[in-house]
Amino acid sequence: MLYFLLNKPAGMVKIGFTTQFNVRRKANEREVGTKLILVGMAKGHRLEEKSLHLRFRSKLANGREWFYADKEILEYLSVYSEQNPPDESEIYPTNGLVQVQIRITPEMRDEIEECRKSFDFTAGLNEMCVKAIREFIDKRKIQVSS
Repeated sequence: MLYFLLNKPAGMVKIGFTTQFNVRRKANEREVGTKLILVGMAKGHRLEEKSLHLRFRSKLANGREWFYADKEILEYLSVYSEQNPPDESEIYPTNGLVQVQIRITPEMRDEIEECRKSFDFTAGLNEMCVKAIREFIDKRKIQVSS
């Protein structure tokens, strides 16, 4: 996925490619020491990124991917993003994992309690199981109804 980030204080825009946008954005912000503004995202790979770099090579400001952010480049990148929107899977990659929320019904709670009791061969282990289940539920914000 292509991304376009504006460093407003420096008056520069980054044209980059990544498969992990949030990680890359944070890394860019650490590098420049300021929050970056998302100008747009677009479907694409390194070839499209290089094509954009060549198109705006006369505006190259710093390194290989930072360009002077004038009206022409910002408008172009905004329109380019609208015309080539990334797939949702590019923005929010799951790496094959799916997040789910489970609502535990009273019947399920009873069944879990029965199962837990069957493994109650030591009090210490029982407490660890209860704590682990509670942490699991809390971390995942699972709704438990009574």
